[in-house]
Amino acid sequence: MTDLPAGWTVTDPEDKHYGTYVLRHHGVPMAGISLRSSVTSASGPVAGRWEWRGLSGAGEMAPWVEEGFDDFDDAVAAAVERLSTGLWTIEQVAEYLGAASTGSARKTLHRLGVAAVGRGPGRAGKSLYDSQKVRAAREAAPGQGHRTDLDA
Repeated sequence: MTDLPAGWTVTDPEDKHYGTYVLRHHGVPMAGISLRSSVTSASGPVAGRWEWRGLSGAGEMAPWVEEGFDDFDDAVAAAVERLSTGLWTIEQVAEYLGAASTGSARKTLHRLGVAAVGRGPGRAGKSLYDSQKVRAAREAAPGQGHRTDLDA
């Protein structure tokens, strides 16, 4: 398998012939990668068409499906590319916004009308935000000192 970016891991399925590999980002399950119409041997899949599906940790991208990959690594790379640009933790949002704290970033997101699209697993799971919505809301914001009450 090709090298994954920092924070990304793939867990092997229990059944190598028919199981789903799970792609995780900092422990959050983001996508399931599975083989469709496969030819297998005793050592595992040999040929077939790979697909990846967004999992609940991927927020609004959960129903996302991409099919038709000839190679497992290609399916993993496509999933990482699609998902890595899509979701940010509140720490990443705060850094992008230049906020002094994560609390300030949350207040800014609330003011801009951006809600979390998912959460990491467990009680300590962090909220995940769609980076495109964060960027779009920030670009559409009127700016410091703008008198929105005077807008027609």
